[in-house]
Amino acid sequence: MRLDLEAAHDAPFEWEESLELEQGVLRQAGVRLLGEIDSRGTVFHSSPDYIVRGRLHYEQRLQCTRCMERYDQEVESEFDLVAQVQGRGEPGDEIELEESDLDVVLLSEPSLETESLIVEQIELLLPMKPLCSDGCKGLCAGCGVDLNREPCSCSGPADTRFSGLLALKQRLEEGD
Repeated sequence: MRLDLEAAHDAPFEWEESLELEQGVLRQAGVRLLGEIDSRGTVFHSSPDYIVRGRLHYEQRLQCTRCMERYDQEVESEFDLVAQVQGRGEPGDEIELEESDLDVVLLSEPSLETESLIVEQIELLLPMKPLCSDGCKGLCAGCGVDLNREPCSCSGPADTRFSGLLALKQRLEEGD
C-alpha cells in the first residue's frame, strides 16, 4: 500500500492493512513469519515533516540459539517515525546522519510504501539472540543432549582455561 502523505495536510488520516510477506524477504536467517501482518497507523502533518505512528501485530517462528528448538512468538509493537521529503540531489551525494536521524525516513516524494516500512520495523524487532525461554539450558557441549528435556550423563569437555588458577588454589590450600 502506498500512503499519500500530502493527504495529511488538511487533517490526520488513518491507514490499515493486512499484509502477507513472501518468505525470504527478511534478511535474518532462521525467521519465518506465520500468517498475515496486521498493521495500522495514523499520519500527521507537522510542517514541513510528517509523523507516522503505527502498530504491528504478527506471529513469527524463531530458532533458539541455545537449544536449537523452533518456537513461535506473538509480536505486538508500536512505532513512531518522522518522514521528511528531500530534494533528489545529485547521485552519489552523501548525507551525514546524527543519532536523532535514526527515526527519520528520507523520501524523494511525499508518498510512503508501507511494505518496506513494515519489513524494516520487523527486522528492527527481531532479537539478536532468540531464546525459547529465559531459563533455556541449551545443549550439552559434550554430548549434545537438550538439557531442557533430559539431564546429561557425560562428564562434558574439560575446561582448561582456568587450570592455572586451579593449580594455584591447590598449592595455597596445601600451604595452610
